[in-house]
Amino acid sequence: MGEPDSALVARCLAGENSAFDQLVERYRDRVFSLAFRILGEGSWAEDLMQEALLRAYTRLALYDPRQPFATWLLCLTARLCLNARRNRKTELQQMERAVKAMPAPPTLEEHLYAREQQRTLHRLLDGEVEPHVFHGDASEDEAAHPIAV
Repeated sequence: MGEPDSALVARCLAGENSAFDQLVERYRDRVFSLAFRILGEGSWAEDLMQEALLRAYTRLALYDPRQPFATWLLCLTARLCLNARRNRKTELQQMERAVKAMPAPPTLEEHLYAREQQRTLHRLLDGEVEPHVFHGDASEDEAAHPIAV
């Protein structure tokens, strides 16, 4: 197997980065396997594997050499994966709520009515049609006559 994990960690903490490369080679497959079992998606597991290894490197000073390195690294990986899965679920729920809160798109009738309102407004503004006020007692013919309907 080679040099013990505790010796590699000590060398890494002393500034020898190649020692951590050996730890990565030793545990990369196990970290990926655990991430994949938790997440169920290869590309996501790959991302979380890299995140776990980076986090292990930046927090190596927190590692207790009296404990197995593999246990520490795999626990760190599991926590990252569970947090990522929970965060993704929360994001999906928020997106579903946002979609439900969005107004429904206008129906064809509503769209046509709005377009006709805009056309009429433009005709009024361009002076093509004179505005008229109708009273409730006007007949249909009287109401339709000024706008030529």
